[in-house]
Amino acid sequence: MPYTAYMMGTKLAGDTFELWDLVSRNIVAEFATEGAALALVREMAQEHGTVEAGAFALVHEDANGDSTTIAAGTDLVNRALHGAAAWQASEVARR
Repeated sequence: MPYTAYMMGTKLAGDTFELWDLVSRNIVAEFATEGAALALVREMAQEHGTVEAGAFALVHEDANGDSTTIAAGTDLVNRALHGAAAWQASEVARR
């Protein structure tokens, strides 16, 4: 799964999608696409349950450093699980 562990000190250039732990308020990982971030949340929900996967927020940071929360908690899990088919279709269409 393509993601960069933030704690390794590597930051992607340009727009990034960051997965934040809601309890510790730390960045867990950052991704080049929203779809890649949602894939990790979906995997966590399938392996560890929706409560565990709901302990995160997905934040978009643009090239100027401005951040916007896309979804958090239960909303993030629902977006990852129920938006998967729509995301896969859009990824195929981009190729």
